[in-house]
Amino acid sequence: MKKTIIILFILASCLSVTAQENHFSISAGLNMCNVLKSGDFFGTTTPKPGLHAGIYHHLQSENHLNFTYGLAYAEKGFRYRFDYVPLGEDANTASGEALSAFRYNYAALPLKLGFQLDGNLKINPYIGFTPAYLVRAQQAYTLTDDSGSTDYSQNMDAQASKWDLSCQLGVTADLKSEGRLIPYAGLNLSGSLLPVSNEAYFANENLRHYGFSIVMGIKFNNQKTDK
Repeated sequence: MKKTIIILFILASCLSVTAQENHFSISAGLNMCNVLKSGDFFGTTTPKPGLHAGIYHHLQSENHLNFTYGLAYAEKGFRYRFDYVPLGEDANTASGEALSAFRYNYAALPLKLGFQLDGNLKINPYIGFTPAYLVRAQQAYTLTDDSGSTDYSQNMDAQASKWDLSCQLGVTADLKSEGRLIPYAGLNLSGSLLPVSNEAYFANENLRHYGFSIVMGIKFNNQKTDK
């Protein structure tokens, strides 16, 4: 894994020297995330929607290869529904249903290597890796019984791994434009290589994020550099 990331940085360095075009972009969209797990504590989990937004720098060479890096904010997590059975002091209250949402928010550094295809739509499939740092972890849940619904939340920063590393596979498409602003859309599939669970919480579950994001963005076109 370290070798792959080093190779991406070497390619980025080469492209920064030979790049015919470079431009910046901003994008935002929907992130749908769930978890893979090795244990059976959670049973069936469902995806949780979140925000994915970022700013990027693109380096494009004359042989269609390109490298993109940036700074992004990504909301990941999952949902879990289970039957609520009160214990202890609450044992006399009615049982019901609980819907729990685990939220993990990251500051990320996407690294993408792509190949731009010719055509009216500049289609750019890519692969990459994204190291990310956990900014906030939270569990929010709603308990519902005959008496109504009650919302709770608790901080989970100490119960989650601080670092995440995910692999990326995706594609972007630019609308052909002669102006300085170029709209584009993108689809990204991701899977975490590191577990979000740690020794303090769900250690045997080996929870790993996976999901997809759909984004819309604007590229700021710069003039070609003279070589």
